[in-house]
Amino acid sequence: MKAIALALLVTACSTHGKTEITDKAMADDNRRAQIIEATLRVMDAHPEYVDELYRQARLHDRTMNRFLADTARGLARPAFARQVAEHLVEHPEGLREVMIQTLDAARNKRDAQRAIVDAVAERPDEVAQYLKSSPDTLGKLKDLAKALL
Repeated sequence: MKAIALALLVTACSTHGKTEITDKAMADDNRRAQIIEATLRVMDAHPEYVDELYRQARLHDRTMNRFLADTARGLARPAFARQVAEHLVEHPEGLREVMIQTLDAARNKRDAQRAIVDAVAERPDEVAQYLKSSPDTLGKLKDLAKALL
């Protein structure tokens, strides 16, 4: 049965036909778990497929949004957050943009603002060192702090 379904999936003429077959195959919880696990094992063996999956997923807003929401929830786990952070610091342009977008998105969300402040408060020495390396920014923040106090 699995071989027949796979053969149909591979030979289906259109993306629509493949979608229908995939949907039927994945409707069963156990089969879906097996298909996903097998797919992930293939991707582990072929990282370039992951890059292609990412490019395709970026074209599917609902799927990408759900994946990012799951990722955001998962970031509460320190080991996972560290893993993501290690990737972000390897791409400073992306890190900068995420920081800016996070600050903007937190503008009217008290819990998010508190989380940002708490994170800075947990690592004051690191934040001070980063600011020390940018005298212009440090000066701006010093002036702002005076105005606020």
